[in-house]
Amino acid sequence: MIIAIAGTPGTGKTEVAKTLSGITGFKIITTKNAALHGAVSGRDAMRKAMIVDPTKLQKAVSKMIKGDSIIEGMLAHLLKADIIVVLRCNPAELQKRLKSRKWSARKIRENMQAEILDTITIEALGKRRKVVEIDTSKKSSKEAARIIKNMISGKIAKKYKPGSIDWIKKYGNYLLDPESKRFNI
Repeated sequence: MIIAIAGTPGTGKTEVAKTLSGITGFKIITTKNAALHGAVSGRDAMRKAMIVDPTKLQKAVSKMIKGDSIIEGMLAHLLKADIIVVLRCNPAELQKRLKSRKWSARKIRENMQAEILDTITIEALGKRRKVVEIDTSKKSSKEAARIIKNMISGKIAKKYKPGSIDWIKKYGNYLLDPESKRFNI
């Protein structure tokens, strides 16, 4: 069984993966670590991030998989998995989490916009794989891991289907004016 845990930065991917691994015994493979094994094709200076080739990343991850595994990280939703779990977070909460990491306003804004637009879920669905969403805005990593464990057992509730989390209704205006203070973000 391969579980991919994806989501924008700050949604809880790392903590949920660690907690799920503790519950299930599944091995964790991080996309960041796998990328360092030949999948990095350059560096994005503006974002201060690696540019990763998804095809090469899949090859690196495939070499690392030995039995039941959790693939965790920003690009996990692009990789082959039995279930892709996209962690979602209310943009206002996401902003708080990313501010606590001392991220730049530009980087926070970019990730909030990606969250509002369902970017990770849409990309995952484009791969035609089994995709679910979990809102981690008010859930602990333990609660999210228990939900995923139930999914592994075949108990996927309809409330976790893609599209069940919709931030655009509440935060859509933020996309038009991300500098505005009137949207309480």
